[in-house]
Amino acid sequence: MTEKTKRSHYEIIYDVLLSCINGTKKTRLMYNANLSFQLLNKYLDLLINKGLIMKKDDKYVITEKGLQYIKYHQMLKEKKHEIDEILKKLNECIQNP
Repeated sequence: MTEKTKRSHYEIIYDVLLSCINGTKKTRLMYNANLSFQLLNKYLDLLINKGLIMKKDDKYVITEKGLQYIKYHQMLKEKKHEIDEILKKLNECIQNP
């Protein structure tokens, strides 16, 4: 059984941005990012104001700045995985023989 954890602010932004790569309508975006309507509106306002997405006709589209965010978030996930592996090895070193 997997433990369900809350997504961080950064992970929610990442999920919203991923959903906007090909241009997405608001309802589809809400389902893709797994957000309530109220929370989605909060993040859309934030991301538009910060220049990570823009509204084009009736769709939300990622900007170049949004693509940079995705790149940096993926780099962070890779580094976190590397650190988790190192911590695992450290723990193995101090376990009883």
